[in-house]
Amino acid sequence: MFECVFPLTFAVQGTPVSSKAKKSKQPWMDAVASAATEALPQHWMPTDAVLSLTIYDFPSDAPQGDVDNIIKRIQDAIKGVVCVDDRQITRVVAQRFLPEDYETKYELPDLVAEALVNDPPFVYICVTDTPWSEAR
Repeated sequence: MFECVFPLTFAVQGTPVSSKAKKSKQPWMDAVASAATEALPQHWMPTDAVLSLTIYDFPSDAPQGDVDNIIKRIQDAIKGVVCVDDRQITRVVAQRFLPEDYETKYELPDLVAEALVNDPPFVYICVTDTPWSEAR
C-alpha cells in the first residue's frame, strides 16, 4: 500500500449532476471516482484522515443548478476511493466560474489552466489533509 501525498488534484470532464437532479446521478459519480482513482498512486487504500475539498465548477454555458448542490455527489463519489467515509470531510470550498470568467486575471491552479486548454464543462477537485492551513 502507498500513501497519497496531498493535495490530490484532478479534473472531471462533463457537467456535474446535483443532489436535486431528476436524472441518474450514478454516471457522474462514477466519473468522479474514476478521475480520483487515476490521480491516486497504485495500491492506494482510502485514508481515514480529516480532509478538505476545494471544488471549482467550469460550466460551458448557463449552469443548471446551484453550486452547493454538486458537493454531496462529489463527497459520495470519493467515499471508499479517497477516504473511508465522507464524514471525514470537514471543510468544503466551492466556486463556479461562468464562461465570461474563463479569461480572467485570476491566477488559476495549474490543473485548472491545463483543463481550460480543453473545453468546459469540467469540475476541478482538490483534496487536502490540512484543512486548517487553507482557512485564513
